[in-house]
Amino acid sequence: MSGILIVDQIQNSSNTLLINSGALAANTVGTTQLGSITNINSGFGNAMTLQANGTTAITVDTNQRTIVAGATNGGSYDSTSSGIYFQKQTSSAEVNVPFIRSEGDSTTTHLALGPSSTSGQLRFYQNGSQRWYINGSGNLTAYGSGLGITFNNASALTNSTLNDYETGTWTPTDTSGAGLTITNNFAYYTKIGNMVFASCDIQYPSTSNGSTAQFSMPFTSTNYANAFVGFSSYTASAIYFENVTSSSNMTISNSSYANMSNATVSGKRFIITLVYKAQF
Repeated sequence: MSGILIVDQIQNSSNTLLINSGALAANTVGTTQLGSITNINSGFGNAMTLQANGTTAITVDTNQRTIVAGATNGGSYDSTSSGIYFQKQTSSAEVNVPFIRSEGDSTTTHLALGPSSTSGQLRFYQNGSQRWYINGSGNLTAYGSGLGITFNNASALTNSTLNDYETGTWTPTDTSGAGLTITNNFAYYTKIGNMVFASCDIQYPSTSNGSTAQFSMPFTSTNYANAFVGFSSYTASAIYFENVTSSSNMTISNSSYANMSNATVSGKRFIITLVYKAQF
């Protein structure tokens, strides 16, 4: 430390040490001049606070917690473990923990604890943009589209980013234009990246409509897809479920690969499994 530190005043009655750096302009720490008044105060139940220009900057409390920016005695904290805590005076503000490479670094990469309205999200910022966050339920979530996990596998021909995983249900609906109501006993899917694994149990209503029998898939395909038949109440011939490229419709065909009509599958039940590559 260079320069001379001038102790301007000691107030024993409040256990306060006031350091007046304004008395000597040459008082510096590195290249930063001390504020006009720095207050080291140990008057809060033996806790010690460091104030700059009358505002509490750092508190070291009786639990050996170092509390940055805001607290006076640290009494509002749930944990009594020693450590470094960062606090805002209001729960509606975001608390930031920045990282810098060197003095003067303008890179705004930091962690942030979201305000109370976000249920305590822990946010990750990189170069000024939020990239990820851990939500109030503890789930790590990408902020925005296109973000994911890249596995740098040396044996892989192409290392891709895994940026989608989801499981859910969908409702197979009539896409023939006849406006039929298909009974959906179940329809589940799992999507990993661009690969879809789905299964459904459906039954066609009684109908004499002559349009080609087809129903919706959970996602639009990239290329040709078909389905494996687990059960079919149509017994006249083998039956196939086919999809054409860039389509989200599954068409029902007979053993000669000729499209079947809604009337042909009237009242019939099908349990099928689909595996295909989706557009992404």
